[in-house]
Amino acid sequence: MDENRLKLITLAALLHDIGKFGQRAGSGASVELEQELLPFRNGYFSHRHALHTDYFIEHELPLPPELEPVRSVLARMSAAHHKPAGDSLEELCLRDADWASSGHDRVEGTSGAATYKSARLECVFNSVALRKPLGLRAEEAPRIRLAPIDDGSAIFPVTQAEAQASSYADLWNGFMADIRALPLDMGVSHWMHSLQSVLERWTWCIPSATNMKSDISLYDHCHSTAALAQALYAKRSSGEDGDEFLLFGGELSGIQKYIFCSGEKAGKGAGRLLRARSFMLQMITRSFWMALLKRCGLLDAARIMDAGGRFILLLPNIQSVREAAAWLEEEAQRWLLARYHGVVRAQFACMALPREHMKIEGGTFQARFDEFNDLLDKAKLRPYAALMRGGLPARLLEPSAYKEHGECGVCGFRPAAAKRDDRGECAECSALIRLGRELPEAGFALIGSAGPGAELFGGLTLRLFREEPSPQEAAAADDILNFRGRTRFTAQPVAGYVPRVSPEEIDAWKKEGRFAEGGSLVCDGEEITPGAAKTFAMLARLGQEKADGGWQGLPALAVCKADVDNLGLLFNIGFGTGDESLLSISRFASLSRMVHHFFSSWRVRLAEREFPNISVVFAGGDDLFVIGPWAEATRFALEARRAFTRFAGKNSEVTLSAGLPLAKPGL
Repeated sequence: MDENRLKLITLAALLHDIGKFGQRAGSGASVELEQELLPFRNGYFSHRHALHTDYFIEHELPLPPELEPVRSVLARMSAAHHKPAGDSLEELCLRDADWASSGHDRVEGTSGAATYKSARLECVFNSVALRKPLGLRAEEAPRIRLAPIDDGSAIFPVTQAEAQASSYADLWNGFMADIRALPLDMGVSHWMHSLQSVLERWTWCIPSATNMKSDISLYDHCHSTAALAQALYAKRSSGEDGDEFLLFGGELSGIQKYIFCSGEKAGKGAGRLLRARSFMLQMITRSFWMALLKRCGLLDAARIMDAGGRFILLLPNIQSVREAAAWLEEEAQRWLLARYHGVVRAQFACMALPREHMKIEGGTFQARFDEFNDLLDKAKLRPYAALMRGGLPARLLEPSAYKEHGECGVCGFRPAAAKRDDRGECAECSALIRLGRELPEAGFALIGSAGPGAELFGGLTLRLFREEPSPQEAAAADDILNFRGRTRFTAQPVAGYVPRVSPEEIDAWKKEGRFAEGGSLVCDGEEITPGAAKTFAMLARLGQEKADGGWQGLPALAVCKADVDNLGLLFNIGFGTGDESLLSISRFASLSRMVHHFFSSWRVRLAEREFPNISVVFAGGDDLFVIGPWAEATRFALEARRAFTRFAGKNSEVTLSAGLPLAKPGL
């Protein structure tokens, strides 16, 4: 397998239908290539979007210097997916991947619009149900406006008429501005990661097909096509027989127990610790699949989903990949056991998948996906099976390890390495508290196998940066995560919002006499200064109201813990069962991606804008954990439920639940 050709075909697949966007926006087209690129059917050349794809790559897409010599090859490979050359392995793989992706997603129906330009994306939740018949009529189905995914209210479905008021031309102009900002001096990998982030930002809202049920976005179709094309090219290049694909996934167990575990003296730095633990588990899950793909020489287009401590990859079914999957299972379990002493575990599942089993007809893919989930569930019952094959894997720590400083007062299970503030701390918890302190200020994270940083799996390390890493720093990185934007590098929204004291609040508190003590503003013996993080004690007292010359109300916090009800069922049977099933790779990826976006990005931004005293500890996957003054936290929970109802297109079977225990700030 030629790794350069693999990159080229994966990139071509990501861009193969970008011409649909350009065509609807009125961009340029390579009309002189009609006979070369388009099939001739019923007396005319069809699939004219391919001409716009070619024009975009040839004339409008900035490429890093390494790819400039193959620009025309890339354009031809991407645009010829409806009329590939019979002797080109790459073009044939891309055609077959496009057929597989679109053919396995598409369902008879209508977009409910008069023309392909006026059609708008149907909300994916309109296809999800547990008890009632699936979906509304196309004319009534909630639709998505044409807007970038991070545009305030863009994720909330509206009526067809409201959605049609948005403009493809405006969307294209914004897209092109981001395309011109792609980093060209940091290597092909970082450029491709940036391109994927930009594509998601602008094409998540565009219907891939407009002459049938239109609930698959252009982004999800192109991403699944890239995963399929990469796997098909690797499989066919290997010369091996058998099923084309492997479905491989992993899931962490013990997440809640680990995040909330604590020793007797874990109160100090608790917010930072909770935030850091949640973030590190996300990064560890990421390092699992990154290490596997690196070992296999594959690109991250293989990632179908990664959220909530779970990931799924679509891989080529070849011996080297099967061996790498077995390696990951054993080494990940060994690494977690040594690091977390059985509190955090991981299970994995691997299943061969013929191309014909990805069809939705007759519930074929649904049945295979159920089988895959069953394999993961069974693996949970034997958490160290891969290690047990070589004998008992565990080594009990000697009591002497606890002799000098005792157990860690933070996690409660590791030996403490030192005493700090009258409590023992292990090196892991000390590092996590530092990480939790840095995370709210961080704008980027660099993941690589060289240099210092927090330890991840597979020899990878993690470093946080406030500003964008330099080209020299980027050169040693496998990936750069962008916590605050979607125009450069890999977009990775992180729930790290900490409310801080503003100068305006200082002025207001002085006028109303809040926190006044000896001419200064003081809380728990510490002077309050602009820019300082609001402590739990401060947040609790901000819940009090002024009355009769004093302050009334309980100075208490509320912890809001929320998640989606029955999410497992929604994924497993929500798209229907048997012959009525609509489940496909793209629909699964879309539902997972959008739910994760709601929690990890939109909810966090809402807290920053409208709830200045809400501290976001973690948010992602399908759950949320915030702390704030009890009344404000209650309002936040109610708003979270109202917003999620709107986000789900008012589907009564897609709901959110939250619990709000009250606590004194010291707890």
